[in-house]
Amino acid sequence: MIDSLNRKSSLKVLIVIPYEFYPPKGGGALRCFYATKELSKYFDVAVLTNQDFDTFENDMPDIFKGIKFFKAGGANIKIPFFRFLIPKRVLNYLFFKLFFKGGKTSVNSMFLNFYTPLKLSLNEFCPDVVIFENLESLFYLSNIVRKYESKIKIIYEAHNVDHVLWKKLADAENNIEYLRYSKNAYKIESTIDSYTDCVVCVTKEDESILRGINNTGIKTLYTTVASGVDVDLKTPALNYNQQLKPKILFCGSLNYLPNIEGIRWFYDKVMPLLRSRINDFEIVIIGNCENLDQFTYLKGDTNINLVGRVEDVAPYYHDSLLSIVPLLSGSGIRLKITESMSFGCPVISTTLGAEGIAYDENSIVIADTPEDFAEAIIMLLKDVQLTNKLSKNGRLLVEQKYDWKMLMGNFRDIIHSLN
Repeated sequence: MIDSLNRKSSLKVLIVIPYEFYPPKGGGALRCFYATKELSKYFDVAVLTNQDFDTFENDMPDIFKGIKFFKAGGANIKIPFFRFLIPKRVLNYLFFKLFFKGGKTSVNSMFLNFYTPLKLSLNEFCPDVVIFENLESLFYLSNIVRKYESKIKIIYEAHNVDHVLWKKLADAENNIEYLRYSKNAYKIESTIDSYTDCVVCVTKEDESILRGINNTGIKTLYTTVASGVDVDLKTPALNYNQQLKPKILFCGSLNYLPNIEGIRWFYDKVMPLLRSRINDFEIVIIGNCENLDQFTYLKGDTNINLVGRVEDVAPYYHDSLLSIVPLLSGSGIRLKITESMSFGCPVISTTLGAEGIAYDENSIVIADTPEDFAEAIIMLLKDVQLTNKLSKNGRLLVEQKYDWKMLMGNFRDIIHSLN
């Protein structure tokens, strides 16, 4: 396989991204962004998305030039004759029921928004491979692809194991609605063989779970391509010195429930231990957030700097002695860890937070109890030599194993193996 891997293939790849992914503002968006960017070097790539094209319509980034975009939404499902006699809402309901043979109880907005644009992209682009970037899109849209052309290979990118993610959140929050989400996700994920030819997971742990609950004998390929970082764009700030007022960074989406839960755990359980042993320090919290009202308990605390969304995370990593990942729930790989390592910023994480990262004791510190977490922070504040060692080893780890170019090269090989 050869020489074709070293030049652009004739294969056509359609990527279905049911959310805005540029500029990338979260883990899922980052993966979609780099999949689009890197795979377009090897294949003829088109993207179907509900991205707001006004964000780059007049100033198309160079990386998107040559990629064909199809916009979801705005196009009605066309049913001749009846459309003049029956309200659109009723028509949509009837079409949905007929398409799924009455098997679903409620009309799905993603299906309605993507049905016509997906048909259009299939007709105009004629893909050999279709990649679905979340579970809902796979469930509601993959059959459209199958009915159009059964020879098209369907790949599902499992950014998380959704039923596990929602179950952990349900248990943590005692939330019945989250439990319902988990059960619905399990129904789909346990029959995922029937929707796809290949499942690409972001961690070996996720791959093992999805492979284990699908024992149908259908020849679906399960594999793992981790999420990574663009090491070329990250400038590490190595050789940290002791600071008069050390800064400890939390970086992550502040809309993401596991992050909200993790910050609360850290504040309630770890902060009191730090205050009893350190005279002065600052916890800096950055990340995308629609509003910060859910963090009102942090306001007025002189040890907390709740920043929220920032345009550039680099200055915050460079200005921090270490970063923390106090996660108690969630699934998939935490890009905040590899991002921190790429900047040379040492990481303290829970075991679950570091799940999926091929770390060792020389590249990260793992702490699962409040006492261990506080002790790890205090240890790094005092030991400059250890801090510098973690900085250098963390950076080396991402260079060797989590460079997007290398990872998407692996994805390229998987696509070729299916065709």
